[in-house]
Amino acid sequence: MQGEGDGPVEAFVAAIVSHFGHDFDVVDYTEHAIGRGSNAQAVAYVETVGADGDVKWGVGKNPNITTATMRGPRGLRAPDELTAPSRPPVLRGRRA
Repeated sequence: MQGEGDGPVEAFVAAIVSHFGHDFDVVDYTEHAIGRGSNAQAVAYVETVGADGDVKWGVGKNPNITTATMRGPRGLRAPDELTAPSRPPVLRGRRA
């Protein structure tokens, strides 16, 4: 797959749209860290809307923020077996 855009999310979405033929836009994106220091994990949340108005959410998690960002939209508009849930996931922290 290959895509171009003004930033990594736009380029990655362009690649997904080009490869799978699903038309959608990213309407919201946010990221934050879980933990701190060298053990921190980056989490990216991506909200998309398809040409039909269908809203889907994706979440990516990785120590590397760029990788976490790419995992957010991955599979959101791919074939049905890869499609993310239409509601945001419930996230729970671990208890110490």
